Amino acid sequence: MKNNLGKWSIIDIETTGIDPTYDEIIDIGFYQFNGTVLENKFNSLVKTDVKISQFIQKLTGISGKLLKNAPSIEKVLDDLLELEGHNLIAHNASFEKSFLEKYFDKLGADRQKESFHDSLYFFSLIFPHRSTLNLESILIDLGLAQKEEHRALADSRDLLKAMLLSCYIVISDLELKAYLNDIVDDFSSDDFWFKNFLTLNKTELNELASAVDLDLAEAYKTYQQIEKDKEDLIFGVEKADVIEFSGKHIQEILRDEDHLKSKLDSYRYRESQEQLSLRVGQAFQNNVHALIQAPTGTGKTLGYLLPSVLFAKTKSKPVMISTGTKALQNQAMSKDIPLVHKVLGLSKEQLKVVRLIGSKNHFCQLLFRNEQTDKDSMLDLRDFDQQFTDAYFEMLFFSNERQHDYSKIITAENLPFILKKKISHFADKEKELRVDYKACTGHKCPFKDNCTYFQGLRLSKEADIIIGNHSLLLSWPRSIERPEYIVVDEAHKLETEATQTYTSEVTKYDLENLAKNMSSMVAPLYYLLGEEGERSVKHIKKEIGFSAKTLEENIFALEELIERYAKNLPRYTDIYWNEFPMIKKSKMNNSLEVSIYNHIDSLRYVFKGVYDLITPYVGRWNINSLEDENQITAFTLFESFASFIDEVYHTFENLLEEIESRAGSIKFHEEHGYLLSSAPINVGEIFYEQVLKSSESVVFTSATLANHDGTKGMAQIEWMTGHNLLEPEKRFRTGLFLNNKFNYSQNAKVFLVDSTPSLYDQSFVEHVLDEIIPLIKKLKGRSLLLFSAKVRFEKACEILLAKLNEEIPIHIQGLGKNVVDEFKTTGGVLVGMESFGEGIDIPGKTLEFVYIDKVPDLRQDIVIQKRRDFYDANFGNEFADYFLAHRTRSLHQKLGRLLRRESDRGCAIVTDSRLARWKGRTIDTFRQMMLPYEFEKCSLNDACEKVESFLCDDNNGALENFASDDTLSKPVEHP
Repeated sequence: MKNNLGKWSIIDIETTGIDPTYDEIIDIGFYQFNGTVLENKFNSLVKTDVKISQFIQKLTGISGKLLKNAPSIEKVLDDLLELEGHNLIAHNASFEKSFLEKYFDKLGADRQKESFHDSLYFFSLIFPHRSTLNLESILIDLGLAQKEEHRALADSRDLLKAMLLSCYIVISDLELKAYLNDIVDDFSSDDFWFKNFLTLNKTELNELASAVDLDLAEAYKTYQQIEKDKEDLIFGVEKADVIEFSGKHIQEILRDEDHLKSKLDSYRYRESQEQLSLRVGQAFQNNVHALIQAPTGTGKTLGYLLPSVLFAKTKSKPVMISTGTKALQNQAMSKDIPLVHKVLGLSKEQLKVVRLIGSKNHFCQLLFRNEQTDKDSMLDLRDFDQQFTDAYFEMLFFSNERQHDYSKIITAENLPFILKKKISHFADKEKELRVDYKACTGHKCPFKDNCTYFQGLRLSKEADIIIGNHSLLLSWPRSIERPEYIVVDEAHKLETEATQTYTSEVTKYDLENLAKNMSSMVAPLYYLLGEEGERSVKHIKKEIGFSAKTLEENIFALEELIERYAKNLPRYTDIYWNEFPMIKKSKMNNSLEVSIYNHIDSLRYVFKGVYDLITPYVGRWNINSLEDENQITAFTLFESFASFIDEVYHTFENLLEEIESRAGSIKFHEEHGYLLSSAPINVGEIFYEQVLKSSESVVFTSATLANHDGTKGMAQIEWMTGHNLLEPEKRFRTGLFLNNKFNYSQNAKVFLVDSTPSLYDQSFVEHVLDEIIPLIKKLKGRSLLLFSAKVRFEKACEILLAKLNEEIPIHIQGLGKNVVDEFKTTGGVLVGMESFGEGIDIPGKTLEFVYIDKVPDLRQDIVIQKRRDFYDANFGNEFADYFLAHRTRSLHQKLGRLLRRESDRGCAIVTDSRLARWKGRTIDTFRQMMLPYEFEKCSLNDACEKVESFLCDDNNGALENFASDDTLSKPVEHP
């Protein structure tokens, strides 16, 4: 069968930057085909007068010197314009199009128009589980390359290889091939050229593969081996050891170094790890809550997992592990849990572990199917964005149905951000399809057997260990009981997570969508009421129509008023969100504030009317009594609508009633419009009421709760976790602050410099690097540089590359998937943004110097300002115990990169001119909070000299532990 590829080309360009109005092409390459026949291969550098930044030179390897004898773009055009009328295939094709289209336009209006097609869409349909769609990550995961070359012809070649292997993977999976081809059949070839590419057979694929020297069969074998290696985590296959929950048994396990080294090469006995395990065991045994600081080097994860597993298995009570990030959950499932299986000799069946994901991260197939356009009718008026979005979610549900490993299901957190950015309809659909557990039809749903939300609930009911995150912990599904025994890892993140979870928001999009679709959204209620409710239906239709009209009138007027107000703010920005406090009725100062308040009050009135109108029907139908599938669907849609109206109405209530326990604010963004927000102030009380009161034992742990012994910085943690509200008999007398035996005073030198220019001074980066770069040269790298603002980060990268790149390897955050691994291998300098400095584990001499551009700030959102006032009024000194504690904790996270093992040594320099204003007691408090790190204030020049001297010279508690078998039952000390 003849293929329908026609004339097409795989094309890539490299440029001096991302702005086509200013930047220029410096490299162009393409493979030109007619069907499966290679007609031309072209590659050329392109001369430019635009200065090539150091970053682009580092990325591409193209310098001005290299371009000196290159042809101009005018001379390259003859070859480029040979592609007239072709389908041009590129990865993130909008970039290529923005630069190339102007040259094709020179051919005139009568030309055979070329068409650009984006391979992002192609890969996302074949691999809907991919959250990252950059070419490098695709090449690595397919086993085709270790990195992206960022040269035009090479990237064109590699893109074609990835497309060919992807098609080969599809062909080798008959079920996938049939389903995918059926999905893409709805596209026209003009909109989705890849439709034709997916019809190629193996012979045609191999013909194309020969053009880029690819052995498809071998490449497929390599890919299969990569996938197999991912699956081959070896769990315990030996005879299970004694499963006993006792202090003596925990000590025996952790002290048997030889046995554990056979399971984990790097294992070594650590007293602090044993102490951690014993405290977790005591907390669970005695049904009390605990706070544990486990610094770097403790072996924290195994430390709390071991007693958790032994407790769960012997007591037949599940334990939840709540982590702070998705990365930590993934690490637990892929590394830490398999290790526990090995250590205890337990199979997957003997130790059941599930990673549970909150309901709002799952997608409802019932909602999706109900919203689908009838594709067989003549009324399918969907544009490409709508068609693609539907196709993606079709593939998502198909992939989840075939996934046997629940930890690998696709949820909202897996959706590629770039698709949400490129396709507004995609972002909207994601919000619309998220599961609303309040409206879930449960076992009555026709898709219940394939529902990932229900699968998780079923697995959780049988699990020994449940891995989740803080958001899940705070918004637990109503369908199952939350475990009474919980370990909260990364507990210092709880305040942020609780704020996000319990903040209610209404966006401009929400209001516009309701105004546009309210009549259709309430329509399922009419179906449920049936003919007998004809009079009610008429009344509801009339009121809903009036409400939608009133809503529309207010939301657009409100945007203009909020924009005017925001642009009068002293620090207005057209890049980020601008926030100001919700206007209070009792404190309106001008007509603009009165107008904003009145419009918001009018919106509340509208939603109160809709809320009062539909509330009598909420809960009227019992899902168990509904048999008709259409009724079940209508019930789900109506309950979901009612739930949303309830949330929006009460958000307006919270905003306008001036509730003291919440912080109301209005935000404005040039691109996204406005957002109305109501956030909780006393998150500690909420956590106590929602979690602690209903739990037998919650263990909070982190590397950075406070200073080394808890004498400074703990008050905020006690409040944030609700620990201060516990009865004495429900908690240990004090927190446990473990000692990792690192000699910080001898091995870690921290220098604070307050004599630099202001952070916002244009000379700041140059001034700092003038001193830091000579130091880096003397150290021959071994450095991590962290910047808190993108503009400073980018400027620093340019300077470092210009002055060091030929002498010392520079590894930059964002330049490649494996930038940290490359730094570990080659050494040099690692440069990143502030948050990049958390979680990096590079022990030894590869990293011995850390530069931080400032003491981290605490975001000054309205809710943080209100929280500081609340803390000051109710607990103590908010500046020292709240504001300063937050910032010091964040700084500790960065400094934690210095010493990863007992033998490590390292230095840090922190520059922050604002510290010059800190006097007396503030500095003393800061110094105490910084412990175990001791710092010295000095000039930048002196700091560099002392770092050089130290590192170059370097180149020549009272623990309630388990003393015996009965230590698990040892009485708890109370305050």
